[in-house]
Amino acid sequence: MTKILPQIFLVALSFCATAQSGGHEHLGPAPLEADDSLFPTVGPILVSVSMLATIKSDGRVSHTKVLDTIRGTNDFYQGTLIGYLDDAVAAATRWRFDPAIDSGLRPIESLASITFLYDRVWGRGTALPTFTTVPSKTGDYVPPIPTKLSRAEYPVNSIGIGTVVLNLHVEANGSVSDARIIKSVPSLDEPSIIAAKKWRFQAAQYKGTSIPSTATAAFVYLPFMRRH
Repeated sequence: MTKILPQIFLVALSFCATAQSGGHEHLGPAPLEADDSLFPTVGPILVSVSMLATIKSDGRVSHTKVLDTIRGTNDFYQGTLIGYLDDAVAAATRWRFDPAIDSGLRPIESLASITFLYDRVWGRGTALPTFTTVPSKTGDYVPPIPTKLSRAEYPVNSIGIGTVVLNLHVEANGSVSDARIIKSVPSLDEPSIIAAKKWRFQAAQYKGTSIPSTATAAFVYLPFMRRH
């Protein structure tokens, strides 16, 4: 009971993922604990990594699958992005989630959508192109997949560095209606929320029907050229 009640409370107050079809209700995984992602020493100004993570019934990540990696426009760096993939996967696998629960309120294994946005802060003319990868169907439930991201406005008076992790409520039309802070960088929380609410997704699907659900967003800031 101690596991079920927090999940119900989270659904009521924080718009946890709810998928209803033919009497079936699916409550998707929601991040509980997250820490910083490392940031490659050398690379583009702006990089995003989109992945699916398998969340076991105990809330741990058992597997990740990178769907797409894109770099910002107007960037002269042409090297590999492997460091970004490695750092994103390493961070996601350390995180803990409140697992999905079925209609009987039992924890179950499910997929979570996680998107990292790495930003070296300078180069304000840099933007991200549209994601084009569509995941293959792996079951009745497919979580929301990002299609278009917006960059946060780094405050001119901030020296904040690190990772802001948000739990996003994604509507059935692919828009973001709410963002809840999981990991905070105080001066960067509000800019991250404002940017995340501009993101667009391919909505979650349950048996082919678009449904409201949740996704995880991680804004990783590095205003100085160093690895932390």
